[in-house]
Amino acid sequence: MYMKKLLRLLSVCLVPALLFGACGAAAPVETTEDPFVNAYHNTDPADDDTLYVLTAAASNSHYFLDELYGVLAAAGVKAKVCNLMRSSTGINLFHEYWKNGENVFQVIVHDENGKTVMEGMNLDLALQLYNWDVFNMQEGTGPHRTKTAQEAVDERRLAHTELVAHLREKVPFAKLYYQQIWSYDIGFDRFEYKMLDREQQLKFTQSIRDYTNTVCKDFDLMTIPCGNAWDIARENSVVGNMCARLSVNNGEGDYYHDGDIGGGQLLNAYVWFETLTGQSCIGNTFRPEYTQNGETHTLSEELIQVLQQAAHTAVENLRASGEL
Repeated sequence: MYMKKLLRLLSVCLVPALLFGACGAAAPVETTEDPFVNAYHNTDPADDDTLYVLTAAASNSHYFLDELYGVLAAAGVKAKVCNLMRSSTGINLFHEYWKNGENVFQVIVHDENGKTVMEGMNLDLALQLYNWDVFNMQEGTGPHRTKTAQEAVDERRLAHTELVAHLREKVPFAKLYYQQIWSYDIGFDRFEYKMLDREQQLKFTQSIRDYTNTVCKDFDLMTIPCGNAWDIARENSVVGNMCARLSVNNGEGDYYHDGDIGGGQLLNAYVWFETLTGQSCIGNTFRPEYTQNGETHTLSEELIQVLQQAAHTAVENLRASGEL
């Protein structure tokens, strides 16, 4: 309880907190064999000693949650890090599934028990599962291949309007975030789109940044600046020399998910950790191991230091700008 209250105090001091609804006395949430017996929780989750995080929409929400839980645990933060997962589900499709009440998602829970998967879920069932401190959404990369940032925002305005209003009604104490995702690695060649050089990559990054900034401003959300951190990390020669790119070609020409041994997963985890807790990730002791093609890989200490500094700089820059 004291750790979580301290994190809340740090958030209030360092980050203009967005608290929705009235305060009330709270008790720790207890899960049962039927997790849906819990109604929506309307008490302040800061009175509980667990940090409850739920992220949803687009696959960019998915691949770094093992690392985020590991970074939090290494810092002594008790947490349940959860994802409402369905592949290839951008904001508009996510909104459609919610409006239709379709039970087409998994909830993947990362906690002290490892990883647990719950099938047949929808948004409202997931919202009732725990007393959420944090809810996050993001759009995927697709719109930025063919649309301006403003066009992408306008095409998703109804979805954002209705989803944010619903979240503020049902989970009034949860802080609402929007993850700024990252541009493709150079070499990406899918969906009739090629990422050829750094100049093109930076333009793609700017489109994502403009889109995220507009959504957060229009709907009063807070940003998780992963894309900025990727951009900072890519400027460091260690990234180019040691792993060539932050995401990894998974054999299908991916080059955009933060997969396996490239370091993007851990970089995202550091950004999330700093954003949510107000603590620095520099010096965090969590060290992930990855298995690819039957071989176990680790990240070098030199690369980890680069990733930690990139995440720290991105969050500090956003905080200094007053956007966090």
